[in-house]
Amino acid sequence: MNLIDSINKPQIISISDLEIEDVETFLRKEYPKNKGDFILKHGEWLHLGNENRFFLVVNKKIIGYCGIIPTTIVRNKKKIKAIWWIDLIITKEFRGNGYQSIFDDYIRNRPEIKLGFPNKNAAKIHKSHGWEVRNDLKVMLLLIEPKNFLLSKIKKSVVLFRIINYFSFLILNHKSDYKSKWSIKKTNLNINKYIEICSYARKDIFTTFRDEKYFINRYVNSPFFNQYDFYHCEKNENVKAYLIARRVQNKKGLIVRIVDLFGSIWDRETVKDLINTLIQDSIIRNVSQIQILESDPKLQKILILLGFILFKKARFCSYDNKNDGLNLRTPIRWVFADSDSDFLD
Repeated sequence: MNLIDSINKPQIISISDLEIEDVETFLRKEYPKNKGDFILKHGEWLHLGNENRFFLVVNKKIIGYCGIIPTTIVRNKKKIKAIWWIDLIITKEFRGNGYQSIFDDYIRNRPEIKLGFPNKNAAKIHKSHGWEVRNDLKVMLLLIEPKNFLLSKIKKSVVLFRIINYFSFLILNHKSDYKSKWSIKKTNLNINKYIEICSYARKDIFTTFRDEKYFINRYVNSPFFNQYDFYHCEKNENVKAYLIARRVQNKKGLIVRIVDLFGSIWDRETVKDLINTLIQDSIIRNVSQIQILESDPKLQKILILLGFILFKKARFCSYDNKNDGLNLRTPIRWVFADSDSDFLD
């Protein structure tokens, strides 16, 4: 007999209906320390309320957890309610018995469009459950200090390391004297300015709807607000874009993560001016590397030319109960600021 049939019926329970000690014990046991600490300290903010965090309980024992982040997206020029599904985990000894499907069914039966950034294994599972999956996103990397890049595959290849080191040296020399043409850096967020810039973006893309509520929830209320820098570029009256970057200190040194790049990003010169301005600032700050999650193939090519020569594949998935989801030809725009991808360190 399958384990799921032999014990009490599983229940999905909100975090508010559980003992906090049980919640803390489960999260600290199941996740790496940094991740567990983040969920415990900032989960309510990230999920826009504890009512969006769910535990799977069997026989009074917590065996699983996941959460959603409510959002509004723009698709086919229409605003639609959606949710990001994140942090799914089932206790090791209960895996392989259908418990993940309980969460999957619970999420898929919600009325909103479901979104996610799955890893390779999760993408296969999602696809088998009817989710649409795209594999054309990239997390791209520009190295300013290669000696702090600790990936073993680089360290094991002396030739490759020397090539990257030389390439980074050329970037350092070329970009350190860069003079911004139109881009301005601010330490404060001008929400009205950024909402205006959003109106210059393509209207046919599948992306997050960026309004005042979005910027307040995502940045103003963020416990990491003081780590962000805000750039905007006004090339002319019809070409405007913004870039938001976050500074993160970890074992690889000071990392700068481009969490959002939006507006007239179809204009190559605008994108190049924004990113070159950021690179120059990063060199001055002794930043080790710059990261960006990019979904646009044209922008991926521009980033390679700007020095983002290292990258790994990323994935995006969606599920729509109305069977009107994305396909491989749908223009999409997803960045680190979507879902929880900015908080994986």
